[in-house]
Amino acid sequence: MSSASTSPVPPAREPRQERDTPIVVRLEPRAGTAPSGKPPVRLYLGSEKAQHRAERIFLYALERVRDPGRAYEIYVMRGMAGYDRRGWRTGFTNYRFAIPDYAAGIGKAIYNDVDQIYFADPAELFDLELGGHGYLAVSAADTSVMLLDCAKMAAIWNLSAAQTRSKEQLLSAAAAHWGQLDLAWNARDMEFQRGQSKLLHFTAMHTQPWQPFPEDYAYRLHPLGDLWHDLEREADIAGYQAFTASRPSAAYTPSMAANAKSRPAAPLSDRMLEFIVADGTRNAMVLTAGAPPATPAVPAMIAINLAASAGVWPTGKVESVVAVNLLERLPPEDVPWAAERLFASAQRSVAARIDCRDSVPAAGGEPESRLSVRSPEWWHDLFRSIAARFPGIAWFLETPASTDAAEATAVFLNDGPRLFKTKPPQVWLLLGHRAGDRAQLLALAEALGWPFEIKELQYTGRHYLPNFLQAVTTLSLDPTSAAQFLAPWPDIVIDCGKRSVPIARWVKKQSGGRTRLIHLGRPWGRFDWFDLIVTTPQYRIPPRANVQINAVPMNRMAQSAIDEGTGIWRDRFAALPRPWIGLIVGGRAPPYEFDAATARQLGEMASAAALKAGGSLLVTTSPRTGAAEGDDLVAAIGAPAFIHRWTAGGTDNPYAAILGLADQLIVTGESASMLAEACGTGRPVAIFDLPRRPGLLASVIDGVEKLAAGHRGRASYRGTPQQQDRFARMYDRFIERGLFMPLRDFRAYQETLIQRGWAYRLGEEPGAWPRQPQQDLDRTVARIRRLMMSDGRQL
Repeated sequence: MSSASTSPVPPAREPRQERDTPIVVRLEPRAGTAPSGKPPVRLYLGSEKAQHRAERIFLYALERVRDPGRAYEIYVMRGMAGYDRRGWRTGFTNYRFAIPDYAAGIGKAIYNDVDQIYFADPAELFDLELGGHGYLAVSAADTSVMLLDCAKMAAIWNLSAAQTRSKEQLLSAAAAHWGQLDLAWNARDMEFQRGQSKLLHFTAMHTQPWQPFPEDYAYRLHPLGDLWHDLEREADIAGYQAFTASRPSAAYTPSMAANAKSRPAAPLSDRMLEFIVADGTRNAMVLTAGAPPATPAVPAMIAINLAASAGVWPTGKVESVVAVNLLERLPPEDVPWAAERLFASAQRSVAARIDCRDSVPAAGGEPESRLSVRSPEWWHDLFRSIAARFPGIAWFLETPASTDAAEATAVFLNDGPRLFKTKPPQVWLLLGHRAGDRAQLLALAEALGWPFEIKELQYTGRHYLPNFLQAVTTLSLDPTSAAQFLAPWPDIVIDCGKRSVPIARWVKKQSGGRTRLIHLGRPWGRFDWFDLIVTTPQYRIPPRANVQINAVPMNRMAQSAIDEGTGIWRDRFAALPRPWIGLIVGGRAPPYEFDAATARQLGEMASAAALKAGGSLLVTTSPRTGAAEGDDLVAAIGAPAFIHRWTAGGTDNPYAAILGLADQLIVTGESASMLAEACGTGRPVAIFDLPRRPGLLASVIDGVEKLAAGHRGRASYRGTPQQQDRFARMYDRFIERGLFMPLRDFRAYQETLIQRGWAYRLGEEPGAWPRQPQQDLDRTVARIRRLMMSDGRQL
C-alpha cells in the first residue's frame, strides 16, 4: 500500500470474527504436467474484508502466470486476532511483520499487499538468493512486496512485536537487514512498464479500480485500471473462485457441523413466495444450514438441511432454488461458490433470504451470531455478478439488516429473464442535432439488436437552464416533439448530451420507475438519475458503480462509407509515393487553440514524417480549420501531398477514403470522434497536440481541479499518487450531484489511447506494448444486457 499521508485515518475495517491463523489456499501442480521437484512457493497476502474483489483477482492473476508443475501455498491474512490497529492505514498493516511466526521461523516467504497483480511467476521472486539479508524490498521502508528469510527475521519481526508495536518501530528495528529488490517486482502505478514490470501495484486507494471503500473515497480513474478490469472479466468468464464445492475452505465442514443445532429459519415472506410461483413453478428446493422454515408449501417443495448432511450439496436441477438461513452461516471464503451453486442448480429462478444483522435473538438464550455479516449492498453485488453468468435465471434477494423495523429489510429483484423471455426490451433513442451524438446512439442501438424507436427532439429556450433547476417535464420540447411521447413506455431510454436529460427522466417517471435510463457522455446532472452512464476519459467523470468509462466514443466510421470512399479516391491518390500518411486536421476547440504557428508546426512535422518514410501526405481539413490557419498549414507542407480543403456545402470529401487507404494517420488531438475513427482503422495513429490556452473562467476551474486531484496534485516521495484528501472527496461529491462538470481534458483521453497501444504522439516512437483490441462497444452492449437480465433493482 502507499505511504502514510495527512488524510484522516479511516476506522479499522475488520470482520467481527477474527482468526489466529491465515486462510490457506494451496495450488497443486496441474494435472498432466511434470512436477518441477522444487519446494512449494510460499506467499503471504495481506488483505481485509472489503478487499474481496482484489483478493480474488490477485489469486487469479497468480494462477495465470504460475509454474504449472509446482505447488504454491498462499496464506491469506485477513481478520487476524490480537492486533492493536490504532494508526493503521489499512486493515492489515502489521500482519506482514508476523510472517516469521506464522511460518514457524522456517525458510523463505513472499509478502504481498492485496492491491497488486502479478505479470510474472512469483516463483522467480521466491527462488532469489537473499545474499545474507533478512528481507528484500524496493526500499527499506516500502515492504508492500518482500522476500523474507523467516529464520533471520524471527527475532525482530514476530507475532508479539507485530501485535503491539507500530509499523515505524518495526521498520526501524529491521533497517540493517534490508537488501535491494529489483523495482520490476513492485511497479507502483505509472512506474509500470509493459513487458518489463513483473507486478503492478495500485497504491492510491482512491484510484483502485475495484473501489473497495466507497464510503471513504470519491474514486478516480486509474490510467492502468483496464489491466485489472480485463483480469476480472476473464475470471468471471472462467467462473474462477479460490475455493469451490469440490475444494472448500478448511473452515467449511466444521462450520456446517456447528450449524446443526441452530434454530429454524423464519418462514418465507409473502413477497418471496409470490416470486417463487410467479412463472408457474411446480417444484422448488429450500436449502438451509439448520432446521428448515415452516412455510406454506409450493407444489413439490423439498427442504434440505445441509448442516445435517455435513455440507454435502444435492445434485441435479429444480425449477426454483431457495436459500434461507444458509449463506450468512458459511465462512466468507465459501460464500461465492455456494451462491453460484444456487444458480447452477436452478432452471428458472433463485430466491434467498440473507440475514445481514450482527446477531439474531434466540429464545431463552444468547443471540445467535452469523459468520458472514455483510451489507445488503455487498450481497446484491455478489448476486448480480453471479447472475451475469446465468442470464436465464430470475432472482430475488431479501436482506434484513436491523431488528428495529420491517422497512430495514432491503429487497432486490431481477425479473428480466421472465419479462423478456419471449419479447425483447423496447428501446427509445432520444436524438438531438449533434451528428456525433446521433452516431453513437444509433451505433449502440444497432449493436444491442433490440427493437428501437427514434424520437427526434426539437427544443424551446428552456433547455438552456441547468438540468438540476429543470422540472421533470417535457416543457423544454416544442409541441411537435412532445407529442411523440405516449404510452406504452419503453423498457430502456438511451440519450446523449445535456438537453435530453429532463426528457429521459420524465419518461422514467411516467413508467413508474420501470424504464432504465442509459446516458452517453457527460451526465449533466446527478449520477443517481441514471441506471448507467457511458462516458470517455476526456470528461473526467469519477468512476462509480453505474458509470462505465470507455476508451473512445462509439461512433466509428461505417465500413460501407469507407469502402465507398476508397473506391472513388484510390485512383486519384495513385501517383503519390507510398506509404500514404493521412493527415486529418481539426481546429480550434476552446480551450484548445489552432493558430498560425501551430498550423505551420503541424505541416512541418507531418512533412518530416512523410519524407523520412519516403512517402506522401493525404491531407483533409475540417469545419473547425480556419481559412488563414489552413493557408499556413498548406504553405508549411514540404512533402508530396494531396490536399483537400473543407468548404461549407462541399460534397467531394476524401475523409472516409483517407481512413480506408492511408498506411498510417496523423490526427489533431482535440477531437474525440476523429481520434476514435482513426484508431478504429487498426493502423498506426500519431497524435498532434494543440496548445491548451484556457481563458479566465477555464483557468479558475483548472485551479480548482488541480487542488481536487488529491493532496493538491502532489505525488509522494517516490513519485506515486498521494492519498485523496477531504477537499478532493468534496469536489467529486459535487460532480456526482450534478452541481459541477469538469472541463474536457483531451490529454487524459489521449493517454488512454496510448496506453492501449492504439496511438502515439507525433515526434515520438510508438509504444512497444501490443495493441489491445477495441471492445468498448461490445462491453457496453454486455453491460446493458446485464442491467436488464442480471443486475436486479431494489424494490
